[in-house]
Amino acid sequence: MRISNIAKLVIIFGMFFIIPAVHYGQQPAPLRNVVVNVDSCTIMIDKNTLLPSSVKVTSMNGDLIPFSISNNSIIFDADVCSRSRNKSIRIQYRTFGFDIGKPIMFLDTTMLPSEKRPLLLKYDYTVKSDDSKLIDAEALNYRGSFSRGISIGNSQNLAVNSNFDMQLIGDLGNGLKVVAAITDESLPIQAEGNTQQLQEFDKVFIQVSKNQTTLTAGDYILARPESHFMNYFKKLKGLSASTTFKPNEGIDAATQGSFAISNGKFARQFLVTNEGNQGPYRLVGPNGERFIIVLAGTEKVFFNGKLVKRGYDFDYVIDYNRAEVTFSPTRVIARDSRVIVEFEYTDISYLRSLYAADATFKGEKWQLGFHFYNEQDSKNGTGDLQLDTSDIRILTEGGEPIGGVTRSGIRSIALSQRDETNLILYKGIPNPIDPSTFILLFTTNIDSAQYTAIFTDVGSGRGDYIIDNNLAKNGRVYRYVGKGLGTYLPIIQLIPPEKKQLITLGGKYQLSKSTNIRGEI
Repeated sequence: MRISNIAKLVIIFGMFFIIPAVHYGQQPAPLRNVVVNVDSCTIMIDKNTLLPSSVKVTSMNGDLIPFSISNNSIIFDADVCSRSRNKSIRIQYRTFGFDIGKPIMFLDTTMLPSEKRPLLLKYDYTVKSDDSKLIDAEALNYRGSFSRGISIGNSQNLAVNSNFDMQLIGDLGNGLKVVAAITDESLPIQAEGNTQQLQEFDKVFIQVSKNQTTLTAGDYILARPESHFMNYFKKLKGLSASTTFKPNEGIDAATQGSFAISNGKFARQFLVTNEGNQGPYRLVGPNGERFIIVLAGTEKVFFNGKLVKRGYDFDYVIDYNRAEVTFSPTRVIARDSRVIVEFEYTDISYLRSLYAADATFKGEKWQLGFHFYNEQDSKNGTGDLQLDTSDIRILTEGGEPIGGVTRSGIRSIALSQRDETNLILYKGIPNPIDPSTFILLFTTNIDSAQYTAIFTDVGSGRGDYIIDNNLAKNGRVYRYVGKGLGTYLPIIQLIPPEKKQLITLGGKYQLSKSTNIRGEI
């Protein structure tokens, strides 16, 4: 039956507004796991359309199996199909909650009575010109929020607030694809370490790809390459580019280059545990830093040599902001328990840069790879650590002792500065045990005040001072309690800059299906 142009326009506008509403109104179905027997190269999994990013196909041994997706079916190529035929496989997936390939009918013209048949109207037909645009953003999907506001109070001036948050994915045209998460807010929080999967709130990046080349700018993760000696896992903020190509027939090549500012510093700690005490256990830095923040998702916990899982229902939970690990009842701390934790923590003493490069070439029976990694602290531009000429001289002459080097935290104060209300003043009295040294004693008498001091927590039983909670002052007041009877010392820990550089060159050659020759330098 023929339909008029007006009816066609009604149907077209209905499809543009109703179908997206149905699409965005649907929520992805829960994660499902099924075990099926491969009796065909095409397996229909569900009545609804599969969510491609959630599909994972593995053998019963846990090996990944390559596949492709067509609506609600999984398709294997001939080689994979022949190897897996009549074998059981495990499929993990989610669905959109509806079948995207199911026909949708808004008007059945066969049900119209003959007296109500629409009339054919004449229209003008214009051939669309083939004007190609530089960027065609019709296939770009995005969502987010943008807001402007003002705040005012009786103790503050008028202030304008701005918030912007956007996520986008799509095709810009000419084969150029983009994925991005953009925000103008810096969230001072991290994901909680009490579940197996983490929801990262502070990841801001933009990724552009075309053909086999990908460029990422912002927050990203750099994992270890296919190398035996070079092993790292870094959360970075910078720039990364990768590409794959065929330099010759039968040869596949892949290259990657990264330059970034490293957010964290690697540490490995052997936890001293107590029998029957499940935690929490405090993580510290390699130089004895006691108050650190662990970067979310970077930790690896080994319990008696076995890598354990994070989460309330698994083996342990971790508070990233407090750097504390607590073990679940499934991992009971015994007298002979050996616990090793590898993690990255925030260290803003120096500005740390990182750059890495990888190149891999693969043939039918051989593989060759070159990997380069360099991470170093800036010698000139420092972070929160302010160094004077004396500090630099101490670091230069002190070498690299375990725990770093220290300098005195006691500073003489000028007479003109003693009346500042925010300063905590001390006077020095001779030490009765060692007259060559003196003890700091808090004073409110400006005439007798001689010093200000910075104290460092060195651990219980290793310091000479404690915090005096009986004195009400705008700041912490420290009191001398005896040699080795306190927790604090008037010292400043100086952490020297570090540099790590790795270069590996290796390859392997396959003599037969069961014999490989592998080497790396």
